[in-house]
Amino acid sequence: MRQDGMAGFSRGNTAFHTQLAKAGVIDAHVFGFCSEGSGTDTAMLSLGRYNFGHNLAPLSYTRILGDDDLAVRTMSWKLGDTTIAGSSNVVTVLDSGTTLVYLPSVMFQDFMTQLTAQVTANHSEVEVVVDEDTQERCFTSETTVLTASVVREWFPKLTITYDPDIKLTLPAENYLYSHPVRPHTYCVGIDESEDETILLGQQTLRNTFVEYDLENDRVGLVVAQCENLRKKFAPDTPHNRWRFVAIVFILMFTACVIGGVSLFLYVKFGSRKPFKYQVFDVDLLDAEIEMGDVANT
Repeated sequence: MRQDGMAGFSRGNTAFHTQLAKAGVIDAHVFGFCSEGSGTDTAMLSLGRYNFGHNLAPLSYTRILGDDDLAVRTMSWKLGDTTIAGSSNVVTVLDSGTTLVYLPSVMFQDFMTQLTAQVTANHSEVEVVVDEDTQERCFTSETTVLTASVVREWFPKLTITYDPDIKLTLPAENYLYSHPVRPHTYCVGIDESEDETILLGQQTLRNTFVEYDLENDRVGLVVAQCENLRKKFAPDTPHNRWRFVAIVFILMFTACVIGGVSLFLYVKFGSRKPFKYQVFDVDLLDAEIEMGDVANT
C-alpha cells in the first residue's frame, strides 16, 4: 500500500474535513468511513453527504457525546446470547486509526471468559495459547485446521447495541485476527483499557459503514460490505497493479517509437553532405601552418 501523507479527522477547526466544509468544497460537514474485512488494510473514505442508493442499507443514528472526541454511548455487548458484564452505558470513542479495541477491565475479563467458555464447550479440540510477543490470547487446534470459514461457524457473533437501540451484529472477524506468523491461529484483537471507556479501533469497525454527521452531532452506522462499495464507487485505487504496468509499457513504447522516427528522419534528411576526412602529409601541413602564421602577422 502506498502512503501519500496524513490527514486529521478530529473535531477541531483545523481538521481536514472541517476546512473542506468551511471552504464549500464538500456539500456538508459530513464524512464516512468503511474499513474492509480481515486480510486487508484497505478502506473507503467519503466526503460530504453521499448517496449510495440501494448498495447500502439505511443508516441508524446515535448522538455524538461531548465536544472533543468522536464518541457515542454503548448500551450493551452480547457474545452469542450472553450479555458481557460492565458493557451497559459505556462511553465509546470511535477511532479507526487505532488497530485494536480496548475495553474497561471488568468488561474485558468477562468477554475473554465468555468467549473461551462458549468456544471450548462446543469444540473441545480448540486450545487457548498466549502469544509470546504480544501477550494476546489466541485460539488454535491440533486436530482441525482453523480457517476463516471455520472460525465464522465455530465462534459466536458479537452484537453491539448503541444508544438508543441500534444493534449491529458482527461476525467473529470483528474481534479476531489471523496470526501473522503462526498458521491457522486466530488471536483476540481486544485488550484491556486503562480507564472506563471503550476505544473502538479498526478491528471491530471492519465492514461497518460509519458516517460522521458533524452538522447534526450524530453518527450513522450500518453493517456493510466495504470492499463491494469501494469497487463500485471508488474503482481507481493503487491496488490495480496491472493498470500501472500497462501505463508504463505504453509510455516506454511511445518513447521508443518517437526515438526511432527521429533517428530515421535525421539519417535520411539531416546528413546529405557527410563529413569527409583528408590525410595531409606532415611536411606539407607544417608549411601550411607556417604560411598561415605569416599571413596573420
